[in-house]
Amino acid sequence: MIISIVFIINRIVNLGVDFSHFFTLRYAQFFIAAVLIYSSGIYILANCWRVILTVIARKELNRQSVNSIFIKANIFKYLPGNIMQFVGRNLLGSELNIPQRAIALSSLFEIAAIGMVSFILALLTGWRALFELIGANTKLPLIITLTVIIIIAAATTVIILRERVRVYLNLAAGKAILKCAVGYTLFFFLLFLAFSAFLWLELPEFHGLLKIASAVIISWLAGFVVIGAPGGIGVREAVLLFVLGEEYGEGVILYTSILQRFSMMLGDVVIYLIVVLWQKRVKRPDF
Repeated sequence: MIISIVFIINRIVNLGVDFSHFFTLRYAQFFIAAVLIYSSGIYILANCWRVILTVIARKELNRQSVNSIFIKANIFKYLPGNIMQFVGRNLLGSELNIPQRAIALSSLFEIAAIGMVSFILALLTGWRALFELIGANTKLPLIITLTVIIIIAAATTVIILRERVRVYLNLAAGKAILKCAVGYTLFFFLLFLAFSAFLWLELPEFHGLLKIASAVIISWLAGFVVIGAPGGIGVREAVLLFVLGEEYGEGVILYTSILQRFSMMLGDVVIYLIVVLWQKRVKRPDF
């Protein structure tokens, strides 16, 4: 994480980034729209996790209560690192009497599912960009990341096939897989939409939408699985600079990635506050 942040700071200093043009009405409008888009994306991820958890727990769970666990725990990723959001789910879920094993398994399943969906989408939208990244100097961290995803997916599958075959090999499980695949695809589309909008502000006549989509997906996945990076800070920006910097200009991509970063952080806060205010309004004693 520290290396990634130093990398971004070094780029900002070397390129002489001027943030003054961010503070205009036009940028503010796009920024607010991006915040709302990302907040919606987090809600989609929360619903996907709820679907997985419902199948694993083998019982119906309150939609809003479980979504609240995900959204509240999502803020924890800005503490020591991404891994804390998964710890937070178990802490918050225990107050709803949801089995800790079910929550832990659902998180493992989620990581594996997101990893597989994002990798497939990255291949479909820009396989060249993906293999350029794999073949670069950063290939070791990426290979390790992909290996971890595969191991987690395999380990989760073994556990499921050994202990809960009847639960997962049924119609409900098939529907859950389909729902999550669609949900994660929609989430990545929203990320791509917000990033492309920011890029358009900096470079109105840009091209290569598929490569941009691939870069956005790869960068988000890298920030998600690097457990030591709070919210993927520095990691995602570094990947975007590497994949897109040469073609679109490092300054443009740096501007765009910074706008995206702040919109994502504020989006996390907005959806969190919405959940907190909703719970106070309906006076639910969930937490």
